[in-house]
Amino acid sequence: MQAPGDAKKRILILFFLGIAFPSFLLGYLAFRGIQNDQALVEQERQNRHRGIAALIAESLEASLAQIEHSLDRVTSALQEAEPEDVLQGLDSLRLKEPLIQGVFFLETSGAVRLVSETLLFSKEVEEAARVTPPAPSQALTELREARVLELRDQDHARALAAYRQVYSGASEDRIRGEALNAIARIQTRLGSFLDAAESYERLRREFGKERMESGTPFGVAAQLELGSALLAAGDSVAATRAFLDLLRSLLAGEWGLTESEFDFFALRTGETLGELLSLGKVTPFIEAYRDTLAILSEVEAAKRAKTEELHAFIEAAGDVMLARLATLQDGEPSEAGRGNLRLTLEVGGHSHHVSVQRPMTQSGTDPQGAWGILFDPEALRNNLLRLAIREHTASDPIGWLVTDRAGETILASEEAPTGSSTITAILANEILPYTLELYQPTPRLVETFLTSRRGVYFYAFLLLAGILTFGLTLTIRSVTHQLALSRLKSDFVSTISHEFRSPLTAIRHLTEILISDRVPSEERRKKYYRVMLEQSERLSLLVDNILDLAKMEEGRDELELEMVDVGDLLREIVETVDHRTHHDGFLIRTEIEEPTPMILLDVEAITQATANLIDNAVRYSGESREVVVHGYSDRTHFNIAVEDFGIGLSVDEARRVFERFYRGGDALTPSVKGTGLGLSLVKRIAEAHGGNVVVESEPGRGSTFSIKLPLNVPAGGNDG
Repeated sequence: MQAPGDAKKRILILFFLGIAFPSFLLGYLAFRGIQNDQALVEQERQNRHRGIAALIAESLEASLAQIEHSLDRVTSALQEAEPEDVLQGLDSLRLKEPLIQGVFFLETSGAVRLVSETLLFSKEVEEAARVTPPAPSQALTELREARVLELRDQDHARALAAYRQVYSGASEDRIRGEALNAIARIQTRLGSFLDAAESYERLRREFGKERMESGTPFGVAAQLELGSALLAAGDSVAATRAFLDLLRSLLAGEWGLTESEFDFFALRTGETLGELLSLGKVTPFIEAYRDTLAILSEVEAAKRAKTEELHAFIEAAGDVMLARLATLQDGEPSEAGRGNLRLTLEVGGHSHHVSVQRPMTQSGTDPQGAWGILFDPEALRNNLLRLAIREHTASDPIGWLVTDRAGETILASEEAPTGSSTITAILANEILPYTLELYQPTPRLVETFLTSRRGVYFYAFLLLAGILTFGLTLTIRSVTHQLALSRLKSDFVSTISHEFRSPLTAIRHLTEILISDRVPSEERRKKYYRVMLEQSERLSLLVDNILDLAKMEEGRDELELEMVDVGDLLREIVETVDHRTHHDGFLIRTEIEEPTPMILLDVEAITQATANLIDNAVRYSGESREVVVHGYSDRTHFNIAVEDFGIGLSVDEARRVFERFYRGGDALTPSVKGTGLGLSLVKRIAEAHGGNVVVESEPGRGSTFSIKLPLNVPAGGNDG
């Protein structure tokens, strides 16, 4: 006979060979499929990102070429003109193209002239800005005589009249401006501050762009003196406005000052405004002027830094650009911006992005110079590069990063790029010498497993794992159950053999005594017959239990139903069982509530079930020798309850006591006889009648088993 352990091993081996190994193989193939699909997706992503980088580079090239072509058109149309004559067209181009910071003209000497870009000041005053001495004239002579009256003779009244005569009679604007400036100066000395303010205002309005003998424009000096005159007249509000207007005009680069001139007027204006706004009671307009001054101060700092940066470019870029222009081949095409020199110059810690045309000529002469574009680096990054990247990555949610030659990040996507970059592309452009890195963001879990192809493989893998786990669990449980059942059956065979052997041995022994006529008395003979009867009844009960349980489990049991007074039936059952057990000192009594109902039931089956409960109670009564059979009705059932006062059951035993072959209390009563089928049969009989059986027990205090038979529900016949 094969051992249970060998059967378990054989079943597990078959499971692994038939289910586990194929499942593991399929799982491995699914895993490899995921890996291959991931590699394919990564390759597709890299190709797509390379295409995006190429489109971005093409877009940048097209935008820059368009701007260069626009400059070509403007300068070609005015090729015969001087650079100063092209200024209006270049200003229009600069307004049209926000990427242009300025346009410059590169002379063959290496000098750079920046046009269409307003600077706060010039490092050196150009020759054109210098004032040439006026030609001798009657007005000039009268002006000098008036100065003698003012400065040497200190005759302010006659000097004022003389200046007025010059102002009204002179034809040259510069001489008239000098005379009007002297008039305002004398009015200030005489204390006529409002008249002086009016004169300075007229001087700024009529001769603002004219320059004094020192080269300083009349307008900027007049605006400064206007504020001082108003302040001296006691009108601090008007004076504050005048000084603020002067500061605004200085920041707008309106006057064409040298650096020293700008510093003088800006410093003088700022100090005066600071004193004005720090004195007196704080009022709403004072607060507003303070805010305005703070804003203008910030603007001045930014424009000064930009002016210094551009001056550094003007001073250092010319020779470099000329050297690079010399390398351009004459045969290169120049239309649509092609053939232009593009480069990024690092000067003074700043990057200057420029595009220079081929040197232009006039009427076939030697080249006079070349026009060039100075691009705004902030606009290049934010208005061109960032927009181009956003445009071509809008349909693909990817992260990106732009770095310069030093590896510093200059632009990045709104969401910080994570993971490793898919590609790194060099934007092949000297004006934009940057590196573009594209990142594929880590997909969310839902996207990975619901929308990607990897999800199919993953779900297949999970399905296989689930099937494998379920199959393994089911197999182990089935094997464990079968082995347990096999052990129970083995125990049952051993027990039933013992149960049959004992009464058969007793019957055989007594039969031999009776046959050999060795019975000493008639009373002893009757006792032997009674023992033989009891043992035969015990054998009959064992056989009936086994056969009836087998029939019920196979669905072959047929109940013979009839209306029975259940009280009378219980009394007959107790009387029959008591006949078998009274000689052991057991007292089986009944407690039946009257009147008892008539119930449709199978008399033989209920008798067998009740007898099994009583027999079970007798076996597990321990030291107790009393069993009580209760009969009572509730609203829906009639209850047959058998109560003993023996060893009782634990909670776990109470849950399993109705299982086949299970015997509760074995640890406490190893000598108790039984097959483990009685209570299982009781349960099947109760359920066949449409009822059930319950147990109430407590270790050491006995047990009560109750058959609950429905009062109004007919039995189920063959219900197994």
